[in-house]
Amino acid sequence: MKLPNYKIAGYDTTYRSNGGEITVGDHNQTYPTPYQIKFKGLLLTKKVSTDYDSDAFASYPVVVPANAGEVVIGWADIKSSRTDQLPGAPETFHPYGADQTDTRGTYIQEESEFFAQTVAPLRIGQKVGFPAAANTTFAVNTELTVSNGGFVKPATAGEMVYAIAEWQVDNTGKAAGAQFVPATVIGKYVKV
Repeated sequence: MKLPNYKIAGYDTTYRSNGGEITVGDHNQTYPTPYQIKFKGLLLTKKVSTDYDSDAFASYPVVVPANAGEVVIGWADIKSSRTDQLPGAPETFHPYGADQTDTRGTYIQEESEFFAQTVAPLRIGQKVGFPAAANTTFAVNTELTVSNGGFVKPATAGEMVYAIAEWQVDNTGKAAGAQFVPATVIGKYVKV
């Protein structure tokens, strides 16, 4: 099976579809995203292109910051900062014309402007710095789950746990992403 190149570099991938392992090992994968990814480590989920541009070329997978309760497929390996900025200028992000906002962040409704986002899979034992949700506190060994916008928060009963905090972090009174939680990715389970 060969996935088509949807006008974005790095999205042309070949898979073996005759049974067995589809890819060798866990590798980063690039997907289009309509969202401005402002933090490395944001937890991501998959949606469909036509959810964001009804006139999209085709219905294909895009990645977006995960919201609470959604299945996480990986984390943002890069942020979508523009690299053509002048020194001292405020940081701006691709897609540059993004003008829509929801609980996930800021996005654009034009397929031709989607950004090529690298997604790192959640690998057991991997150490990752996840951006903390607003007004959260983490102790060593706090179980982490996803909060709206792809940030992490302490898990409560019934929520899916993705990682365990390696260090204490106090993000009380601070905005989402003001601090990062160093954590170890674990096998997913529902907190009881």
